Amino acid sequence: MEKRIILVAVVLLLAGMTLWAGGSQEAQLEEEREEIAGIWDTYCDAFESGDAETFIALHEPGAFKMPPQAPMYLMKEAAPGMRKSLPEGARKMDIEMEIYWDEIIIHDDIAWSMGTYLIESTPKNGDPPSVMDGKFLTILRQQDDGSWKIYRDCYNSNVPQMAAVSSAE
Repeated sequence: MEKRIILVAVVLLLAGMTLWAGGSQEAQLEEEREEIAGIWDTYCDAFESGDAETFIALHEPGAFKMPPQAPMYLMKEAAPGMRKSLPEGARKMDIEMEIYWDEIIIHDDIAWSMGTYLIESTPKNGDPPSVMDGKFLTILRQQDDGSWKIYRDCYNSNVPQMAAVSSAE
């Protein structure tokens, strides 16, 4: 009888430890999801303000961007041009950007995020504003220090481009 009580106690202890470990792992994943969601907030803030250094720092040096109707490019090769164009854009326009992520899935040191974005640009010279809405699928990698950075970024507009329409005719 005493052995049975000890055996039951050990089984209950192991079950409790398993539940605790699973809950602990889920809490860790939720923290990492929140960190990645924070990347999207920082991404928008940097884009709106023309803060090229912060924008670039959200990406791995070997990150690729895959824009609509243009060749993909390596972030580190585009960085010098971005250091000029992002602040210049912010000087010429009031930019509002929102990223609405629908999912963030994490597996080991890789995560992917999918969602939509909206960018409204209002020229400071009084010209009419323009709006671009689109979708994205981004892969992020966890760095050695535990932080997450953009590794691959594919995005495109939901609004047909005139060049694409006319070339298809």
